[in-house]
Amino acid sequence: MVQPYPGHGPHESPEHTQDRCEMTGHTVSTCARLAAITAAIVLAPLVGQQARAQTCAAPLTASLGDTSITTTAGTTINLTGICDISAVGTDIIYNATWVRFVAPANGTYIARTCGSVTFDSKIAVFTDCSNLASVIACNDDTAGCTITTGQAWASKVSFPALAGTAYYIAIGGFGSTTAGVGSVNIASDGSTETGGSTCATALTAVSGLNAFNTVASTEDINLAGLCELGSAGDDIMHRVRWFSYLATSSGNLELSTCGLAPFDTRIAVFASCSTESVIACNDDSTGCETFTSKLQFAATAGTTYKIAVGGFDVTSAGAGQLQITPNAPPPPACGTSTNDCCIAAETPFCSDSACCSLVCNEDPYCCSSDGSWDATCAVRASLLCTSCGAGTCTLPSSNVTEAEPCGADLNGGCNSEGTPVQTIAVGARVSGTYWADGDTRDTDFYQFTVAAGSTITVELYSKGPGRVFLVDDACSPTVLASSNPDAASCPGTATACVAAGTYRLLVATTVFSGFPCGTGETNQYVLVLNASPCDATPPSNDECATAQVVPALGAALTFDTRLATNSPQPMDPLCDEGTGTGITRDIWYSWTPSAGVARITTCGTASFDTRLAAYDSCDGSTLACNDDYAGCDGFTSRIDILSDGQTSMRVRLGGYDSTGTGTVTFTVVPQPANDNCSGALTITNGSTEFNTDAATDSDPPLDPLCDEGYGLPFVKDIWYRYVATCNGQVVVSTCTSATYDTRLAAYTDCGGT
Repeated sequence: MVQPYPGHGPHESPEHTQDRCEMTGHTVSTCARLAAITAAIVLAPLVGQQARAQTCAAPLTASLGDTSITTTAGTTINLTGICDISAVGTDIIYNATWVRFVAPANGTYIARTCGSVTFDSKIAVFTDCSNLASVIACNDDTAGCTITTGQAWASKVSFPALAGTAYYIAIGGFGSTTAGVGSVNIASDGSTETGGSTCATALTAVSGLNAFNTVASTEDINLAGLCELGSAGDDIMHRVRWFSYLATSSGNLELSTCGLAPFDTRIAVFASCSTESVIACNDDSTGCETFTSKLQFAATAGTTYKIAVGGFDVTSAGAGQLQITPNAPPPPACGTSTNDCCIAAETPFCSDSACCSLVCNEDPYCCSSDGSWDATCAVRASLLCTSCGAGTCTLPSSNVTEAEPCGADLNGGCNSEGTPVQTIAVGARVSGTYWADGDTRDTDFYQFTVAAGSTITVELYSKGPGRVFLVDDACSPTVLASSNPDAASCPGTATACVAAGTYRLLVATTVFSGFPCGTGETNQYVLVLNASPCDATPPSNDECATAQVVPALGAALTFDTRLATNSPQPMDPLCDEGTGTGITRDIWYSWTPSAGVARITTCGTASFDTRLAAYDSCDGSTLACNDDYAGCDGFTSRIDILSDGQTSMRVRLGGYDSTGTGTVTFTVVPQPANDNCSGALTITNGSTEFNTDAATDSDPPLDPLCDEGYGLPFVKDIWYRYVATCNGQVVVSTCTSATYDTRLAAYTDCGGT
């Protein structure tokens, strides 16, 4: 059988990440914005400025630098449905004033009120102030951008502009009563600079950081046949900015945009302005975010070098910094890297020089600056290097031959149409072949039956990168045991006690490429199947009717699902978290928890990917369910249910696709006093700490108008009651004070609007 690689390329592997956030505090401020305006006017007057209010018909003329403004009472600019200004308020600019700016050159410009206004500002840029649909940028609050009294309520936008073209900028307030004075600053983001647009006008670079902006750059450099930039794309650098650097010392000189630019960069260094004089180049360097770059070369003191910084393609441009480091430590190489050649790593090269050279001669990616010593490299090492076990595995004699020749598809099981398998018996020693090439691998399924409880022992002998799985006969199968994925293991062994029934063995490579048919002995394997009697009695709580009773206050209980069977009850479709509703080899508990929040968890305490579900009875309704709880290692689970101290529940614990052992913990956590609207706690202006960990979900559902593009889930919520202390806007904020993704909603009353 051929099985496509589930990742995105031959050197990638699928990852599963989870986030878990804890809860800290929130802040409520009322009339603060109005008070800030008053305080700023009184305590921080703008000295030496003559601020003026302007209209669209008679806008104030602005140029690069600061232009004094004052808000224009009653002028409203409604951008609802046109430009999303604010995440916390309306898309209306109140008491707006207009300025007109003519761009002196092509490029990107920034208009901002950061640190220069006394009021909570909003800003928008238009090509025609009489046509609101001509808006090209808008903003309410920008992180780190404060008004004169320190609150982060000032605004900042960037916009592209053409030389000689007029742009109209509206600056106003957050709400209908928001007004004040200040200034708007307009500046180029650096993209309009002409220096560095050619090698002849190269900017002078220094050791350390050097700012650049390639937005206005037009020159491309074709290094095809001269320098290989990397494994992705062509060898052309697009929209280049040039630097000239005089080396102050001889030695290893490093040039880097690694993590210093928000776009996919490319860099190259030259001995002169001639393209043919290229010394070194790089596209993507390992470990550098946003596909940024790094290179090193041997520099000579007193020599001037030309450095080009550009993009991967014509759309890759922006502002960033070039780091120049003289006498940089040399990069890892074969023999100097700390990577174990036999184990996958995130950086290139490995510690055994001879092994490293053998592997990289076959697969240059393993030693390239934009590569890594990944699983494919480690497998090649297991095939080529004696230090990783190559050639040390002796295949035993066989008594059965695989019915599928190398490259055919005759026993692919669940991965093939018709589910073809090869039937074998206990005692079989199967001689077979497997392969992996072009992001596709061979999978061989063998089926056997045992008449009584048996300890199955499977051994896989191979000089290639193989692994064996013991599974049941279903599609999708439950994994009962598997060999260690270390390709150097000989034999790879899997063992499990199973009940009477039919089972399958899956033999597959641990890689999806670099191992085609014709690789020789490494394509061959011998699979040995043996069995001995065992007690395969299922756990006493295998079914809901015989559920294990849990004390009211809870307990930590060890469990083992390896001999459990599958219960007939299907999982509720609402339990599907994106990976289906299957639950395998489950066991049951009965619990009548004391009053509070009943918590059941395998979080980080199980050897396999667990699933949990709770019901009001054996054949009843689902109370709660979970597959992977955020922050729980190993894809383990947790559910919380509000208990009245009298109602019983049935708890189901199983696996996503496997079995194992672990500890399940039942605890009762006090319910927050303000878990429901009726118990809302009264708060006043200032900060109030909170913790939603034991909260439950409340009604009513969020208003559809609250959907900001992410749906309307609102989970584990708590409630507060607030009485306004004065007229004006109230700001309720968890901004920077909560360590998880929060949501806020305000109502006129419990059950109100």
